Order: sequence, then C-alpha cells, then structure tokens
Amino acid sequence: MGKDNQQIVIERYFVKLVANEMYGSIDEIKIDDTFHALGFDSISAVFFMEKIEHEYKVTLSPLCFWDYPTIRLLAGYVQSLIK
Repeated sequence: MGKDNQQIVIERYFVKLVANEMYGSIDEIKIDDTFHALGFDSISAVFFMEKIEHEYKVTLSPLCFWDYPTIRLLAGYVQSLIK
C-alpha cells in the first residue's frame, strides 16, 4: 500500500473512532477540524489514543493529541511510526 493510500485508510479509521466516541455521523466529521472542535476533552482523548495504539501497535505520547490537533495531522504522524 502506498504512503498516500495508507494515510487515507488511517484517516478513515480515525473518523470512525471519532464518530463512535462523539456519537456523531461520519459525514459530519471533517478531518481538518481540531479534536477540540470535534468535542474531545482530555478523557476522551486518552481513550481515542489508546484505541489507536492498540490498532496500529504504536506508542503515542499524550502530547501527540495537542501536537497533531486534527485527524489529518495525527494520521500522518501515526503513519510515520508504522514500520
């Protein structure tokens, strides 16, 4: 899978997680909205990141959520960690 395709797959997975976590429709979630704008708080951010770590077998710092504040940015970072 190419890097661009891999990032798209990761972004779609994140959108599904956000929809499940925030009880929203997938169609309402924009990958360039900040997690804060999507309704995340510190507790929901921790659960979200744990699911990502489990799915992709990566370790994320709690600061990643703030350093990569959108689905697109965080997906790109997670993609860079996947071996």
